[in-house]
Amino acid sequence: LAGLLERGARAWAGQGGLVLVEGEAGIGKTRLVEEVAKGAAEGQVAIHWGHCQDGGLPYELIRQLLAGILHLGLGESPAERQEKLGRWARERGEGMGEVVAILAGWLAAGEDPPPAPGAEETQKQRLLWSVWQVLAAEARRIPLVLLVEDLHLADAGSIEVLDFVVRQMHEA
Repeated sequence: LAGLLERGARAWAGQGGLVLVEGEAGIGKTRLVEEVAKGAAEGQVAIHWGHCQDGGLPYELIRQLLAGILHLGLGESPAERQEKLGRWARERGEGMGEVVAILAGWLAAGEDPPPAPGAEETQKQRLLWSVWQVLAAEARRIPLVLLVEDLHLADAGSIEVLDFVVRQMHEA
């Protein structure tokens, strides 16, 4: 608990980082993180949860986290979703319109849109960069905590995005 609280204090001070809580099933990992999250919420921090499951959709974890950050709900019409994304982009400022445009179709598709021939790597880089831009923009507004349950069940795409985000955090 002390380590999590110390890491939290550094996050509140603007220093990004990663904490991994691991242990046997039923040992109390979720309870521990929930207690730290309660304390974080009292300190004016945005907390977003993601849950991994075996056999989930590609990038499902990232879609969950972004839906929370961007205030997107299940069952929204494309017009409602586009309006929310546009409002979020306007509130965050310069350059966010392009980021939202990249993510809008991807978030709605439920899977990767088919890339143009020869464009797979470019498309992936744009996706990675756009996710990072959303997280960085949100973290500039308010300290941001992403809590992930059962990371060991995450799909390879979500792990790749998280790896990119952690590397960007350390370079920022």
